[in-house]
Order: sequence, then C-alpha cells, then structure tokens
Amino acid sequence: MTATQNALSYLNAWDADNDVVDGMAHRTMLKKCRLDYSVASLSRIDAFLDALRITCKPSRETFLDSSQNQNLLYFLAFYAGEVIGRALGTPPLWLSYQDATKVAPDHDRMFSACFETSVCCRYPDDLTAEVDFFMPLYALFTRLLSADSGKSIHFSAGLFLPPESKAYPSPSSPT
Repeated sequence: MTATQNALSYLNAWDADNDVVDGMAHRTMLKKCRLDYSVASLSRIDAFLDALRITCKPSRETFLDSSQNQNLLYFLAFYAGEVIGRALGTPPLWLSYQDATKVAPDHDRMFSACFETSVCCRYPDDLTAEVDFFMPLYALFTRLLSADSGKSIHFSAGLFLPPESKAYPSPSSPT
C-alpha cells in the first residue's frame, strides 16, 4: 500500500465512523473537535494536542510504544494534509521517508529517519507553496510533547495554504 493509499484509508475510516487497524487513541475526545475539513479545524487540533499534553503528560517513548497513539498522530497528519489539499484544490501526494529520499536526494541529509519523518506530503500540482514537503507529524508530535515549542499544525499548514484561506478565524479550543 502506498502512503497516499494509507492516508485515504485513515480518512475514509474516520469519515465512516470506523476504526483503523489496531484502533486510534482518544477518539471520543477527538470527535469533539468537529473535524470538518476547514482550515479553522487545524486550530482545534492544536487545542486538542494541548489538552492531551496537559492531561496525559506524554513522553516520547511511552507515547510511541502504543500503536493506537501512533495511529492518532498519523490520522491527524493525513487530515491536515487533506485540509490543505482541499484549500488548494489539489490532492496531497503522500510519501514514506524512503520515497521522499527518492524524490529529493538531499532529503535524508536534511531529515533523519524517525517517526516524525515517516510520512510527508507534497502538492505537485501547486506552484505557489513556500516549501516543497509538508511534514505534519513533526509539528503535531512537537506540539503534543512541549508547550514551549511554538509548533502548531495550523501555522505549519499555513506555509501551503492559499492567502485567502489564511484569513479564516482560528478557534483556540475544541468545543
């Protein structure tokens, strides 16, 4: 299965209110975020991650030991990529770390192989992006682990979003 097919599998499962293989952690809490594929929903994900950090106090190792936690982060990454794709009017092309190094030979010199770089996406039909690869797992996981990181999935996605979509209000918390 390609990374893009995997992304579609996660998104379709969520949209059909089904679970992914091995399950997804914190589904009930995530459902309250109203993931409606709007740009504003990315801020609700940031608030969701803040709430998880405060209530669960995750550490990198223990959080990644759970496939359900990994599935949560993969879903959120795929979701963020889809939000950007819809705003751009072009689907994301998801790549594994290995595939990204084939597309951009210097990828492995810039990024080491780890969970945060295990998937990335690009929008080959969009010529306006400020950067070539979207690495949502890095922003998501950093936000989850550290209140002081300044990382935000909403901000990171903004590097790819068209100017008119950046004008939408950004709710600060899931409701």
